[in-house]
Amino acid sequence: MEIKFDNKELEKLIISHIIRDETFFLRCGEYLKTPDAKKKSYFSDPKYQSIFNLVAYYFKKRNHLPTKDEIFSFIEDLTSDEEQKIYVKKTAELIYDIKTSADIKFIEDETINFIKRVRAVEAILLSKVDIENGKYDGIENRLRDAVNINLDRDFGFSVRDIEDGLRLIRSVDDGKASLGFPCFDRSMGLLQPKQLVIFASPPSVGKSIALVQTAVNNFSDRKKVVFFTLEMSIKRCLSRMYRSLFNKTSIQILNEGDDSEYIARMSSDTGGEIIVKEYEANFASSNILDAFLNDLRSTKGFEPDIIVVDYLLIMRTNERMDTGNSFKYYKSVSEELRNLSAKQNAPVVTACQLNRDAQGDSGTATKASVSSKSISESRGVLDTADTVLLIQQTAQEKTKFGKDCGLLRMNFGKNREGSTSETLRFKMDYETMTMSSLP
Repeated sequence: MEIKFDNKELEKLIISHIIRDETFFLRCGEYLKTPDAKKKSYFSDPKYQSIFNLVAYYFKKRNHLPTKDEIFSFIEDLTSDEEQKIYVKKTAELIYDIKTSADIKFIEDETINFIKRVRAVEAILLSKVDIENGKYDGIENRLRDAVNINLDRDFGFSVRDIEDGLRLIRSVDDGKASLGFPCFDRSMGLLQPKQLVIFASPPSVGKSIALVQTAVNNFSDRKKVVFFTLEMSIKRCLSRMYRSLFNKTSIQILNEGDDSEYIARMSSDTGGEIIVKEYEANFASSNILDAFLNDLRSTKGFEPDIIVVDYLLIMRTNERMDTGNSFKYYKSVSEELRNLSAKQNAPVVTACQLNRDAQGDSGTATKASVSSKSISESRGVLDTADTVLLIQQTAQEKTKFGKDCGLLRMNFGKNREGSTSETLRFKMDYETMTMSSLP
C-alpha cells in the first residue's frame, strides 16, 4: 500500500518550494526522498520524485540546493545517455520555472500533514507484520514517533496576561544551563534560550578545552547537552570528556583493564547526557544543526538544555555567501546560531579565534592582556554575541603550577548580562583536561 499526494497541482507547488527553501528542505527532505523513483514515489507523477531524489543527491554532494543551471550541469555529469538527459532536464525545467503566489504556509502545512499520513501508514503496516509474528514490543513507540513532526505555532504574548507575564519575567534568571562555574554565574547569570556565548583565544590556548569543560559541567549537573564537533574527531572528543569526567590521564583512559569504575559512574549519573555529533569543517550550517536536533527530538525524545558548537569560524552560512566580506559572513553565521538557540529553546556556546595581534612570542600563548579588538576574521561576531569571554595565557602561565598544569585567565570582551571588568582565573590540568576555578 502506497500513499501519494492526491493533488497534482499541489504536488508541483510543493516540490518547487522545497527545492528552493533550504530550511524546509532540511526539515522534510529525509522523509520525501526514495531510493528509486520507479519503485517508490510519493508523488503521483514519478518524474517529480526523480527530480526530488536528484536534488537530494546534489545537496548531499555539494552541501547546498542547486539552481536550475547547477542541476542541469549536474545531470550532464551523471549520465552519458542523451535521451535521458533531455527527459530529466525537461522535467527539472518545468519545476524550476513554476511561479506562484500561493501561500507558503499552506504549502508547508500540506507537506507536513502528508508526511505524517505516510509515516502513520508505514508504521501501521510494520506493526501489522509484528502483530502477526507475535511481536508487540515497540509498537506503541513506533506509532507515536511516526506522527511526531509538527510546525510550532506561536501567536505571541499579550501584556494583558498579567499573571503569566509576571511569572515569566520573575523566573527569567532560572536558566536551563550554565557554563558550570559559580564565578560565571555571578557575572552573567544562568544561560537563557536565544543567548550566544563565545570563548575566544589564539590557537592551542583553550577554546576547545573550555567548550568540552562546559559540556562536562552540564552533564555533571544532570543537564542534556548536544556537542557538535567540527574540528576534533569524535574519538578525540570522547577522550577529552572522559579524562575530565573521571579525572584520569590519557594513558589511564587508554589502558585496557577493569572499566567497572567508569561503568558505575555512568550508571549512577542517569540525569545527564552528552550527545556528540561530528561534521566536517565548513560543512555544517545552523540549518543543518537544526535539522539534526529536530530529528533527535522526534526519534529519541531528546531535548537539549544547552548546545555546544566547536567552533563558529568553521561553520558556513545557511545561504551561500561570498566569504570575501568576513564581517558580513561571520555576522550571518553568528546571527543564525542565535536564531538556532531561540528555535531549540537552549543557549548556544561556541568559540572563535583571536588574531595574531593577541598572540605571544610562542604562537600558542597570548600577550599579557588582550581585548575584543583581537577577535579573528570579523567584528560581526562580537556585535552579535551576548557574551564574549577572552581566554588569556602567557607562556609563563602555561606551566605556572607545574609541567602539565597552568593558569588560564578570562575576561569579558562583552557581557550583556553584567559587568565586563572582572577577570576570572582557572587552574588548567592538561593531563586530565580539567579546568577548576581559582579565587
